[in-house]
Amino acid sequence: MVLHGIVPPVRIHSPFFRMQTRVEDAVSMAAPPRRMRLDELAREQREHQLRLLALCAIGNPERFFAMLREHGLVCETIALPDHDTIDASIVPTGRYDRILMTQKDAVKCHRDAQLCRDGRIWIVPLHSELEVGLIDFLATRLRGKAHGSEAA
Repeated sequence: MVLHGIVPPVRIHSPFFRMQTRVEDAVSMAAPPRRMRLDELAREQREHQLRLLALCAIGNPERFFAMLREHGLVCETIALPDHDTIDASIVPTGRYDRILMTQKDAVKCHRDAQLCRDGRIWIVPLHSELEVGLIDFLATRLRGKAHGSEAA
């Protein structure tokens, strides 16, 4: 069992491992060499009163929005159902200076010629870290299955 960023409130009888996800920076969709740390974007937002929109179609959108807020960003948000499509009709024109989204959602924008050239869209990569013991646990389990054993 992999638990994202939490400690179980009750005793769990099977092995469990923690996963942490963090965000650090954003990359311009229209000009990928352009990269900006999120704390720098927050400073720029304060200095220039930038209007930001965070948009995502992931399983737990509030977690993404909370990570952006932890970096000092103030965003309006649009949370779509997990795996929902993203096209130009969803992204408001002219109202926002920057639109932040996950890599998973940015991939969907490449299907829309208008969005993939939109200089306001910035991709925020999610960096996930799994507890080291999970790899050892899985390797042991897989070796056991390869040798016909269910124990591990």
